[in-house]
Parts: sequence; structure tokens; C-alpha cells
Amino acid sequence: MSQSISRFARGILTRLAIPTIQQLLVQRATLVCGSFIVIVLIGAFAFWLPLGLTHSPIRFVDAWFIAMSAMTATGSSSIDITQVCTPIGYAMLSVLIHLGGVGFMSVVLTILQQFGVRVFRSRRVSGWRLLAGAFVIELWVTVLLAVRWGEQIPDPWVRWAGAFWYASNAFANVGFTAAGASPNLHLDIPISAVLAITMLIGSLGLPVLVDVVTRNRRMPQTSVNIAVTLALIVGSAGAIVLNPLWHVSHVGFNQFEKGFVALFEALSWRTSGFLGNDDIMSLSMVTRALLLIGMFLGCAPGAMGGGVTPTTFVVFVSGVYRAFRGDTAVMLMGQRIPPVVVQRAAYIVGLGVAVVMVCTAGLMILDHMSVAKAVMMATTAYATSNVVVFPFAQLHPASLAILSIVMLWGRIGVFAIVLSLYGRATTKTTQTQSVWFG
Repeated sequence: MSQSISRFARGILTRLAIPTIQQLLVQRATLVCGSFIVIVLIGAFAFWLPLGLTHSPIRFVDAWFIAMSAMTATGSSSIDITQVCTPIGYAMLSVLIHLGGVGFMSVVLTILQQFGVRVFRSRRVSGWRLLAGAFVIELWVTVLLAVRWGEQIPDPWVRWAGAFWYASNAFANVGFTAAGASPNLHLDIPISAVLAITMLIGSLGLPVLVDVVTRNRRMPQTSVNIAVTLALIVGSAGAIVLNPLWHVSHVGFNQFEKGFVALFEALSWRTSGFLGNDDIMSLSMVTRALLLIGMFLGCAPGAMGGGVTPTTFVVFVSGVYRAFRGDTAVMLMGQRIPPVVVQRAAYIVGLGVAVVMVCTAGLMILDHMSVAKAVMMATTAYATSNVVVFPFAQLHPASLAILSIVMLWGRIGVFAIVLSLYGRATTKTTQTQSVWFG
């Protein structure tokens, strides 16, 4: 009887062209990405109406840009949120940041595991457990910040709310600021160090952190992401220190403080633009090029930022190198990489370059921006990093729309591509794969 009812129901749904639950689950990429955009629209309308989220009405394009920036863990804004947002507005931004940050990655990691992509060595570790771990990290950093600010911010509500805001922003690699709750952050080395470590954990991702703290042999992507991330941070910091103009703006700092600030800025500019106090365009062309490469590579798979991910880029470069040598076998950390995985990496890198180029052309045409500034803004949007080289408030509405699309692509575009490729090529019964993207 139940089977007859089930067949009858499926027949009705088929005739009505309504997808079944099973069909929706097969189209996971469309479902997740669609939900992502729907949430952004809800947030945009909430800020635009404004439903008590802002002190005064704002343009819909500004509301959309803020909502997209929060959901993609970017932190850019075309208006000053410290002057516009109410406490309820800050709470709404925090919800969007968590939905687009740890919430989105928890869903992604869970879905990738179902497709046979080996994310963790232990099957007991899931995306949902990482979600709980992320909140533990944020709460611990919140306590450290609130205790440090005990005398500087007497109001306990402002102190704890501000501490949680900066803790969650640092972990999610978001560049938003808050009013009245940031007493000399860039001059407080202990607090800056805590925030830098939090940003680093967020950029590496909890999957890498879990793999490091366990006693098992590291997976290939763990070693690749750690090595590339550290090389980019140290190399960028060294390049920053070599700029004479940078030293002029840090005259009152000793050598240790200069080195720390350079490391902090190299990490921040590449991942979030968090508390950026210097003009990145004042750096030399070589330094900016190195930072752009780091931004384009972005954060590790399963992390909080955008970009093509270091794993994807390393596999792509290895494939190109082997192809020039006439060898189709690609090895990564002693593991043979199948040709189909190298093809996926090439697709992702190629599409990423195309997206940045199209965005650059759009900014140059709409806002008559120089090539250097346009490339920087397009790359930072793709990397979901809040690096301001041109006031967002002065951008053409179409430019804001283009940048929001690039943010979306940098955050979920890789996931959608990889998931669709895995969905066609990999079934749940297929042997798990140790190298993964997205």
C-alpha cells in the first residue's frame, strides 16, 4: 500500500514538474548557492526598508552590497556602518557573517564528504562538529579581548559585544569595524597577536587545524596549505619592510614592532583587510604584485576566505610543469594526482583569472579607474578581503553590483564548480580522494 502511494506521489510530482527531495539533493550546488543568494536578498531588503537596522534610509544597492559583503565574509561597505547601523543592524551583520562563514563551510564540508571527497581522516569528524568548534574559538577570543579591555571600556555591554564582534570578524576573515569598541587595536601588540592567530586559523580552516592536532600522518592538502600560507605571509612581510615609504609611516616603531606590523598586514591584506591602517597602493609594484598573488590564491579549502585556494593552484602549477616535461603523472606530497583532478584545478584557476579580468575592465570603464587600482579592487573582491584603494561610496552602482558578484564567485564559485564536477564524476561508493578543493 505504501509503495503504491509513493509511486502515485512521484507520478504527480513528475507531471507537475516539481522536483522531488532526492532530485534536490542531487543538485546540491544549485540548492546551496540559491539559498546563499536568497539569504543575501533577505538581508538586503532588511537593511533597505530599514526595519530598525539603520538610523536613516539607504539605497538598495548599498543594502545589497553590505549584505553580500557580510555573507561572503568580506567586510567591505559603500557606507560607514559605524554611523548608519543600529545595534540590531550589527546583530544582523553578525548573523550574516556566521551564516556565510562557518555555517556555509559546515554545509560544504558535509556535502563534499558525501561525494567521497576525503576531507578528514576520521569519519567521525563532520562539518557540524567543526561549527561547534568555531564557536568555541570565537568565544575564547571574546573572553581574551573583553578582559584586556576591562579598564578601557567601562560599559560591560559595549565591551563584550565589541569583543565578540572583533573575535568573530577575525576568525571569519571579515574586515568590518565597530563604533566605540576598538581602543588602539593596531597599537596593542598582545591583542593584535591574538587577532592575528585567530585570522590565521580562519584562513587555514578548521580541517587543516584538526589534521595538525591529530596524531595521524598529515593529508597532502594540509602540508600544502600550511607551507604556501607561511611562505606568502613571510615573503609579503619581507617585501613590505623593504619599502622606504612604509618605514616613513612607522617612524615611532622599533624593529620588533615594525616586523610584527609587517607580518600582521601581510596576513590581513591577504585574507580579510582586517584593521588595515596603511595605504596598500603606496607600496612598490613588486610588493603589490606579491600581495595580489597571495590574495588570488586565497585561503585553504574549508576556510573562511575566498580565492582559488593554495591546493588548487599548486596542483595546477604541478600539472603545467609536468605537461611541459611531457609527463602526465602529477605527484603531490608523494601522492599521485589523477588527470581529472588536474583538469579541475585548471578550470578553477582559468575561470578565476577571467572573473578578475572582467571585473577589472568594468571598474576601468565605469569609474575611469587606473589599471593598478582596478586590478587591486577586483582581486581583493575575489579574495573577499576588505582592502580599500578607492572609496566604495564613490563607485558607480553598477560597479558595486559587479564587485558583489565577484565576492559571491570568490566565496562559493569554487564550491559550485568543484561540486558539479565531483557530482558527475564521483559517487558515494567511489573510493575517497585525499586532495580536495573548494
